[in-house]
Amino acid sequence: MRIANEGSRPEVLPLLSDQIDRLAIQEWVEQHDLGVEVRMFGRGFRLTGPLDTDALDSALTALVARHEALRAAFPDRGRTGRQEIREARPFTPERVDLTALPEDERADEALRLAGAFLSRNLDLDGGLLMSGVVYRLGEQDHLLGLAVDHLVVDGQSFEILVNELWELYAAAVEGREAKLPEQRFTYADFVRWEAEWLGRDPNPRQMIARFAELLDGIGTNAPVYLPGMLRETNDRYAVGTFDGSLTPETCALLTEYCRSARTTPFVVLFTAYLCALHARSGRSDLAALIPVTRRTEEHLLDLVAFLSTYATVRVRINPSLTFKELSRTVRSAVLETQRLGQVPAPEVTSSLAPTHLGRLLERPCTFFDVAPGGWSGGKREAGGLSVEPTEVPGDQHQIESLEVFASVDDSGVDFTVLFPADVFGEESVRELAHEFTSLVHRFLTAPDTAIGDVLRAD
Repeated sequence: MRIANEGSRPEVLPLLSDQIDRLAIQEWVEQHDLGVEVRMFGRGFRLTGPLDTDALDSALTALVARHEALRAAFPDRGRTGRQEIREARPFTPERVDLTALPEDERADEALRLAGAFLSRNLDLDGGLLMSGVVYRLGEQDHLLGLAVDHLVVDGQSFEILVNELWELYAAAVEGREAKLPEQRFTYADFVRWEAEWLGRDPNPRQMIARFAELLDGIGTNAPVYLPGMLRETNDRYAVGTFDGSLTPETCALLTEYCRSARTTPFVVLFTAYLCALHARSGRSDLAALIPVTRRTEEHLLDLVAFLSTYATVRVRINPSLTFKELSRTVRSAVLETQRLGQVPAPEVTSSLAPTHLGRLLERPCTFFDVAPGGWSGGKREAGGLSVEPTEVPGDQHQIESLEVFASVDDSGVDFTVLFPADVFGEESVRELAHEFTSLVHRFLTAPDTAIGDVLRAD
């Protein structure tokens, strides 16, 4: 672990490709008077039992010292093209006492306040890209809100931070050394590596050339169409959202099919989603964005950094194929996209669609993701404290694409749909979601029936 010594000059590094694009989008949003591009994301933790505030402060301080990404700074909001790793310093979360409120109002008020607090972007030049707040609800009842900046940290990094936080807390309470994995590769190492790889290695250019072949005629960030669209282009990027879920019967079918077909919930649900788009739009040549992790090497598995990007998958729906056959085709397309997607998305976009760089999309595409439920490690015990992750309401001001986020665990499959309300009426998006959930069930019931026959049987 490299931590700058007190009084030393900060280490200066280039920006990651995704950081350049994200900072440009933030500036574009502000220039077009679209509000604030919220970079922060986080989680709440209900803490039951005796909270040792000194141990919590010590654990958070150690976390900041251990991970360079949390101490990154972007002078002049990144316009210099450089970032710095600043000195480690003590971290103390803000504290708010809510015990003066009626007992039955405290938890809801804490969640409301935490949502607003954790959605506030931090100073990019401050050298601290993590925020925290503790709400006191009772003598042995607290809510901890923790957020990090998406400019330097991805979802898996947040998981790493949470796991290490509670190990550091337990160690502080118990008076022992924390058991943490050795850091063999740092945030600064990764930043330098990406700059070298993109600048000198021929592989990125070859991967982009392959993307150009795969997406010829449809392009990256291809627009999505639905019946009853209000317009084809975004205006205010207003956010629409609703939640849905699969029935217990469908979830049981999904579990059994994934086991017997040796596939994943992502492939099954993504295939059904593409078929729902086909059914609603009448289009057979479809493209969707999917997340891509760049944690492909062992030394990257425990690294706290922004190691996620996205890439476009293109699939042609052939109604004569069975669902089982189409899902295999989708799986192959996803695997190739994930391999090619090790090149950061902005590098691909700059070659294939340069007008999309550094701005929100005016013509919405679609994005699909499936993640395991119970993220942030689930309920745990740490130093005599019961820790239970809890959702904190976020604050999102803009949405540029039709996005589906599914969560899969032993209790079932839930999903959230986000969409630009300027473009899609809520009813048309709900009809798409209904088509999706219906097709998942019907395909899993008859995976060897031609897709066209299943669609016509609706």
